[in-house]
Amino acid sequence: MTTAKLKVLIVDDDADLREIISSHLKTVADIIHTANDGQEAVKACRSVKIPYDVLLTDIMLPNQDGIQTILKLRDEFPGMYIIAISGGRRTLTSDFTLQSASLAGAHAVLSKPFTRDQLLGTIRQAGL
Repeated sequence: MTTAKLKVLIVDDDADLREIISSHLKTVADIIHTANDGQEAVKACRSVKIPYDVLLTDIMLPNQDGIQTILKLRDEFPGMYIIAISGGRRTLTSDFTLQSASLAGAHAVLSKPFTRDQLLGTIRQAGL
């Protein structure tokens, strides 16, 4: 019996982190795409025929931050499970940015750094 695998979009401006997260997800995702910022993420979501199952987005992004991205995509793609990630910045803690993401419509949040098990556990909690 084969199980359906996921289609995931990872949004982070750190290319190394995108690669690490992609490798963490290879066992559960058939399709993994990445975007450097929120604008690329919105374009990617709107350009695919079959919507992504999971959007994993950083909050602090160039051009369009994760909060704006969540707000734009949550209603347009209601079946997409949104996980916000953040390590914070000097002036903004990760707790503050992740609380903001929850208020914007993220289904789950993860504070950086997180482990592979924490990431996969968050996806499993969604029933995916």
